[in-house]
Amino acid sequence: IKLLERPFCKIQSILEKAEKQHQSANTIEKLIATIATNKETKVAVQKVTKILAVYSLIPAAKLKMAKCPGFLSILVKITDTHNMNRMKSLRPVSKRLMANKTNIHNQNHQSDSNYYHNNSGNNTSGNNNNNSNLAASDDDRSIISQSTKLLNPIAPSTVEQPTNNTIPGISNTNNANDNTNINSSQISSGSNGIRGTTAGVGLYMTEASRFNSIAILTNLAAVEKNRLIMLSEPGLVNNIARVVHNERSDVARQCSALAIMNLSNGDREHVPELAGNDLLLEAIVKLTRDDLLETRRNAVIALFNVACADENTVKLVRYKDGVILDVLMQIVGSSNVSDVEDEMNEDVRTTAAEALFNISCSSIVETTDRFANHPNLLETCALVLKSHFLSREVKVYCAAILRRMAEIINFPKKSQLEL
Repeated sequence: IKLLERPFCKIQSILEKAEKQHQSANTIEKLIATIATNKETKVAVQKVTKILAVYSLIPAAKLKMAKCPGFLSILVKITDTHNMNRMKSLRPVSKRLMANKTNIHNQNHQSDSNYYHNNSGNNTSGNNNNNSNLAASDDDRSIISQSTKLLNPIAPSTVEQPTNNTIPGISNTNNANDNTNINSSQISSGSNGIRGTTAGVGLYMTEASRFNSIAILTNLAAVEKNRLIMLSEPGLVNNIARVVHNERSDVARQCSALAIMNLSNGDREHVPELAGNDLLLEAIVKLTRDDLLETRRNAVIALFNVACADENTVKLVRYKDGVILDVLMQIVGSSNVSDVEDEMNEDVRTTAAEALFNISCSSIVETTDRFANHPNLLETCALVLKSHFLSREVKVYCAAILRRMAEIINFPKKSQLEL
């Protein structure tokens, strides 16, 4: 833990000194890149997180790791990618880049062939850089095994060697204006515990380090006793949710979905109240539309787990005026024959129908009213019963939903006519 904390302590020291001496953004960046997060430091953090990810696979170690003082907080710092775009916007723009932008603007008046010819070189170099950064994450795709509803451990990623001292999330400019200073509004307390950060300090680490840390959190969340400890750690849940939006790797998003599913797992009386976290719900909604079927499955299971608690159902139906209901309804009502023939896809559909049934059984009047009045929801359940392709389990839950609505919907409620 001391080794992992070392670069973040240096970042904190640099930011505090910058505030007192009114140093420029470019100067601060150079100090962080050369002193706090140089190549050797990044590799060290990456290797240590890889070792810890392997260690987190051991059942007897999971509880001890979660209870170790300072361990979860350092993982929060490594995985913190909030305000990723802010790091680009705060940098001073060099005269060279401004000149390039002016030239590109002038070229817009020329023919399309000349425009694309002049910019083809830049686009190619950018693609090469992206491919080199993605290489480590793509190699990790094999570590995710086909899983069931059981909580599965995640293995660590392979080591990604940083190619230079540039900071992830910051565009590379060489001739920045040193007279541009950071004002007091930019020096504030970050959610990661480091004062002076306007963007997540995890962006200074390698992508593999962040993935290893997410894998550790996923494995620790598989232990029921760890969940409340992890949920009480400031910024932990939000950083797991940000992986969905900020990380480019499909494997990282899949790992995030499994971590969210693990944290949401519990019985009806002890389900974590995650439904009030809009950032988390936004991440789950995005995961339910992911290209990877296993990622979608884990996201739907997370919604089912959250919906098991009655007090969570009203938050689910309120979120963005019923987006959660839309997502579950689309999964249940999908009539793609190829999807029906896929066993795991049918499992996802059944879990979504069960989640809808849990919401419909809520004792909260607002929940059931919003559920009954949601556009096309009851009609979708009725169409499922007529389908010749969908499984018996899905039809049973849809029939139970309609029966539940028939019990509670009375005149003069508008949804009675649709029912």
